[in-house]
Amino acid sequence: MAVSEPGYRGWSLWPEVPSATFFTALLSLLVSGPRLFLLQQPLAPSGLSLRSEALRNWQVYRLVTYIFVYENPVSLLCGAIVIWRFAGNFERTVGTVRHCFFTVVFTIICAIIFLSFEAEIFLTRSYLLDTSMCHALC
Repeated sequence: MAVSEPGYRGWSLWPEVPSATFFTALLSLLVSGPRLFLLQQPLAPSGLSLRSEALRNWQVYRLVTYIFVYENPVSLLCGAIVIWRFAGNFERTVGTVRHCFFTVVFTIICAIIFLSFEAEIFLTRSYLLDTSMCHALC
């Protein structure tokens, strides 16, 4: 029997995917798949998506669960490709435990950055609205 190339199983032409990467992609498909393929469009926001009003109600699990929620099939496909290509290489480099740890840490950091930009945009819009109303009334 011939020796297989690194990263490939001997019996398959598909590259081997590390375990955490595989389960991340599988969880994304299980969370988003039914919403995208079985329900009628347009869909209400998922109970796992990242929204600032939910965090004000202490639903802090959304700081992590939003990475598994996709709004349309194209974003699900792109997310799966990114997870397969980049997360797989990252997991092979640093190991499964560190990969899971860094994924959670970077997910929370990105959520905080997103929410702070969302708050800044909201404050800017409300300031502009107040200013335009003041000019209309004066």
